[in-house]
Amino acid sequence: MNNISFGVNTGFAINRHPLASDWLKIIENSGLRRIQLTADILDPRMPESFLEKEIEYILSVSRGGGPTVTSAFTGAFTRLNLFGHPNKDVRDYWFNWYKKFIDLSARLNVRSVGGHLSIISLEDDNSQTLRNERLENIIATWICLSEYAKNKGISALIWEPMSISREFGETLDAAEYIQNRFDEKTKGAIKICYDVDHGDISSVNKDDTDPYAWIEKFAYAIDCIHLKQSSSNKSGHWPFTEEYNKNGKIKKEKMMKCLRKNFSSDLDLFLELSLRERNPVDKKASEYIAKSAEYWTKI
Repeated sequence: MNNISFGVNTGFAINRHPLASDWLKIIENSGLRRIQLTADILDPRMPESFLEKEIEYILSVSRGGGPTVTSAFTGAFTRLNLFGHPNKDVRDYWFNWYKKFIDLSARLNVRSVGGHLSIISLEDDNSQTLRNERLENIIATWICLSEYAKNKGISALIWEPMSISREFGETLDAAEYIQNRFDEKTKGAIKICYDVDHGDISSVNKDDTDPYAWIEKFAYAIDCIHLKQSSSNKSGHWPFTEEYNKNGKIKKEKMMKCLRKNFSSDLDLFLELSLRERNPVDKKASEYIAKSAEYWTKI
């Protein structure tokens, strides 16, 4: 493979370090060079004056040799129904929001932008007819947005296979169906952001929760990967510290061997440590970023 670059998703900074001057300092001190910016940090609904100031600051740090935003992603507070909402007016609202998010991301010169596919209600998920209808609309909307992103100079729209049926892509087969639909229409303009902690734990197919099986199957479509320490019950976005590595299923040597075997192009790996607002974890975000970065980048 050509090059593996390590970075961090800004989910760790939500409400802890809301200003770019603060979260960029933490990232720079950790030695990481790539950033996946979340919509919780820079949301198109925020005041234009604030967005302009933050974008200019982020770009100035990058121009000065600091970390660079290469990807943008939806976040914890945009984990909503989006294009899967049962009300069309709400779906239309999120379609326009997403275009604005793409506009904002293009200002930062990102290579990719995206998030979860969309989420449908339990009621719709329990009806095969409504589920199919919602999924078809979601796929069509993503294809439309991919063309919009392409026109803005963004290489790929990226979607994240999740862990339950109403969030989509929860199994290898479910994700393959969706990715095939995208490939048929966009010729590679929609790719996958794979999360090593996702997959349906109720599936009888053990490969559906095996990150190495996912990487082998979807290496052709994966644009970037979310890294966090994963446990058997998929219960947390744990850091890569001695405490969590002890029983975690993500092993550096095994993962790097898998990546080198399956990828021939450059790849970004983003730490995604969405730490809970609980003590003592809440105050350790910067420490966990630094230790996790050291785990992955230390030779």
